[in-house]
Amino acid sequence: MSRSKEEEYCKAQFDDFLKRFFPSCEIEWEDVENDPPDYYIFIDKTRYAVEVTSLVEKIQLGGQSPLEIVGVFKHLTDFVRSVESAAKTEGSLHGQYVVSFTPIGNFADYCCEIKQELLLYIRETKNLEVVPYKQVFRKVILPHVQSCWIGKIGCQRDKVYESLSGLPKSEDDIRTDLVSLLSERLNKKTQLLKKTPEPKILLLLDAYVHSDQKDYKNCINQISAISALESFHTVFVIEDGEHSFLLYSKNTNWAANRFSITPAR
Repeated sequence: MSRSKEEEYCKAQFDDFLKRFFPSCEIEWEDVENDPPDYYIFIDKTRYAVEVTSLVEKIQLGGQSPLEIVGVFKHLTDFVRSVESAAKTEGSLHGQYVVSFTPIGNFADYCCEIKQELLLYIRETKNLEVVPYKQVFRKVILPHVQSCWIGKIGCQRDKVYESLSGLPKSEDDIRTDLVSLLSERLNKKTQLLKKTPEPKILLLLDAYVHSDQKDYKNCINQISAISALESFHTVFVIEDGEHSFLLYSKNTNWAANRFSITPAR
């Protein structure tokens, strides 16, 4: 079975960790035809099941259930592409624009209004080179302000870019989110792998943009209290583009290297 580049990246990071801290280990990876798990790995002749997952921010929009920010961003990207297409069709797009959002609840109720305001700004600035940002939508749902802005940044090409700004978070918010998201991932993967007899290793790609290693350290007691954690032999965190580190392991030798950083490739 072919694997995604994210799965292969996580596999490579964990392989680097083992070879760096335990160079005498015998390591052999085995591909899996029908997952779960995503991989098997033999470490000194012991076979482990390896599962890859990601930690992704979820946002609350109005009364809706929390949504993964990746899905929200895709929806807004599609919306901006429709604005760009309409501006090109009417001949008003001349230059580079950036449309910036904070998450907007019930976006479908406001998208037509926002689109018309964006197109009006593009028409009015067609013959200008650089124009300050203008707010075209604002809605207050305490304690947050949901908004949309547009600005013109140059004339090198005819293009409309999108930018999604997450809602600001305090350190307490980040730790609460981290424990909640991690608990959800661990519970889901525990159920998925419940028929897998081998000891289980979870490779966690951290796509929660607000956190870093110190946040994991600061809430390690809360993380350790997550009951599903005991279902895994090891949990290894990959911070994309930065560093990877061991979060938890039942292997005492491995656990001695918890939070030791493995530089990203």
